[in-house]
This record gives sequence, C-alpha cells and structure tokens, in this order.
Amino acid sequence: MPATAQIVRADLSDRPALVGLLGAVVPENWPPEILVEALPELLERLEEGWGQLGWYWLLVADTGGPPVLIGGGGFNNDPRLCEEVEIGYAVIPQYRDCGYATEAVAAMLRWAFSHGILEVVSAETLAGQAASIRVLQKTGFVLLGEGSEPGTVEYLLPRKGRRAPQGEAGSSESAP
Repeated sequence: MPATAQIVRADLSDRPALVGLLGAVVPENWPPEILVEALPELLERLEEGWGQLGWYWLLVADTGGPPVLIGGGGFNNDPRLCEEVEIGYAVIPQYRDCGYATEAVAAMLRWAFSHGILEVVSAETLAGQAASIRVLQKTGFVLLGEGSEPGTVEYLLPRKGRRAPQGEAGSSESAP
C-alpha cells in the first residue's frame, strides 16, 4: 500500500487509525527500528509533495483473514523525477527469511525503473546483515564497496543495459 502523509502520521502517533487506514492487523512490534528513524523524514517529504516515496507491505493470508503489516520500504527521492535514488526496507522479525522482502523490493524496483528517467538505485546496509545483503543480491544489486558510514557496504543496481561501476569489490559477492 502506498505510504501517504495520512498513513505515516497515523503510524507515528495513532495505532488505531493506522489499523483503520491500512485495513490490516498491525503487530505489536511494528514498526521495525530502522523505520522508526525514517518515518518522521518520510512524513516531512510527503507533506512537502515529494511524490511517491514508500510503501507499507501487507501480507494477505490464503485463509481469507485480514492482511498483516509485515514491513515497508521506499526511496530517498521519487524515482519518477530523479536519475539516482537510494532504496531502504525493513521487515519485522517474525516475517524475515520468508522471501517477502525480496518480493517487495523486486516489485518496488520494477515500478521505479518503469519510469524513463531513473538510471541507478543504490542501497547501503551493515556489512554483517546477511539477510539484507541476500535481498540485494537476489534483486540484482552488485557490491560497490564501503558505505558512507563505518561498518556499512554500498550496493548498486543500474538500469538494465547499463554497466555497474566497479567498486572495491567489483563483484556481486557478499560483503565480509
């Protein structure tokens, strides 16, 4: 579900409203820690009219029950308006290692690259975050090298038909 200013505002301060807006179960351990840090900035950008920046990931059960909020992701800028963006994502612990992040990130990337201007998507993660690195690798990112902060690594995904810059690692192998 696309993140709107109304939904993010509810996420920050009104859980019952968030449940109503999403029409989903919101687990007690929502939001993931990394999103706690990102939500205020996302809200500010949405209120300023920055465009489509993020999504809430809802898992729809085969049993017909209500969907469950399991994660979220987004870009630092609107991919429809920029040549380069950074992607970020998170899943709550009980839904990790199930392939949901890979599926959702792949969908976000298809959407982002479906607009002609975007040339490259970058991502940074902690060097020891094996699950996050697997998501990046499975969705086509290549390791560029050290990230902008100590202990992080940077990955890039160029538009199909473009070559990724060769970084320190120069390969899609996982970081140490």
